[in-house]
Amino acid sequence: MLVLTRVKIGVGGHPIDDLVSDLFSDKAAAQIIGRDYIQSTRDPFTIRKKMDSLLQVISGYDAPTKKRTVKKLIKHDFITARVVIVNGWVLSETEVTLCTLALTS
Repeated sequence: MLVLTRVKIGVGGHPIDDLVSDLFSDKAAAQIIGRDYIQSTRDPFTIRKKMDSLLQVISGYDAPTKKRTVKKLIKHDFITARVVIVNGWVLSETEVTLCTLALTS
């Protein structure tokens, strides 16, 4: 079972909620996708590892740089076929990771 906790990132402790809000127009939908992805996987350790890795990559950046970095990661995921299907949606691994992080905010 994956245990999610509230996460704060960045300089000044900006909540992940700010990044999720900037990237997704509907936080509730992102949370549903995150929940469904967690329920569909058999490896919660990998999910936690991806969440921690993404947070490490973007930590220390200001909000605009975080947003640009995440968009580049998403684009790279699609170019390299790092995608998953959740509820019929084809999403990059970075997007799905953000959706799981949305559950913590």
